[in-house]
Parts: sequence; C-alpha cells; structure tokens
Amino acid sequence: MGVPRVKVEDRADFFFTDKTTGIVRQFTPKPDEAVASFDNLTPDGVNDISAAGDVEALASDFDSNVAILKLTAAVDDIESDDLLTSVLHSKPSIVNVIPSVIDPDRLPRYFLPDRFTVQFVKTLSELGARRIIRQNR
Repeated sequence: MGVPRVKVEDRADFFFTDKTTGIVRQFTPKPDEAVASFDNLTPDGVNDISAAGDVEALASDFDSNVAILKLTAAVDDIESDDLLTSVLHSKPSIVNVIPSVIDPDRLPRYFLPDRFTVQFVKTLSELGARRIIRQNR
C-alpha cells in the first residue's frame, strides 16, 4: 500500500527556482489533465474513476498509487481549471490532485501532488541519491 497520503492544499502557481543558477522556471497547467494520488489504487479503482465518463486514465502506477487522468468533458467555454479540480475532487478515492504542466520548453511534466521532486546530477548513483534523501528527511 505504501506511504499513507495526507490531503495537501491546492496550488495555483507552478514554478521552481534552480538553486545553481537562480533561474525561475514557470510551468503552465494543462486545463484537461492532472496527476492524482490515491491511498490504494487498483485496476478496479481506475475503472470506477472512469465509469462516470467525465475522466479517463491515461496512465496509472499501482505501486506508487498515482494516475494521470484526462478530463473528457468539453473545456472550451468553461473555467477549465475549476472544472478539472471539481470533477477530480468529487471522486472519493482521490486524495490529492495537481495539474499536469507544460514547461518553458513546451514539454509535458508530471509531478506527484503530495511528494517532492528532486533532481540530482547525472553522475550520482541511485544509491547515492537515496542516501542524500534519507539524510535530509
């Protein structure tokens, strides 16, 4: 089942500051796509979420209890951020949601809504990265 999820506050701004350069990178939320976290995601749970026809699962990771969900309702004339958030928060099995985002290079990025994302230098081994994370908890 993994680490229990705790409900986190919804965000409206998506950015990070590269500590090595001081450059701020802004991300633009996708209006019809989000990453959702669950306490216990199962294949049946994915089917239940999609059953109403308002969202579809694009990808799911049962080990991490997360799924990328796409809004299937029309978003042209609606406050799409509000629509996506309200649809996904209406699903009781979803604990947290964060929009999928587009980076400044126009590439899609997917962050976990209730986990930190850390990038290490390419030369650091996975074991070394895990040791640094463990030391800084």
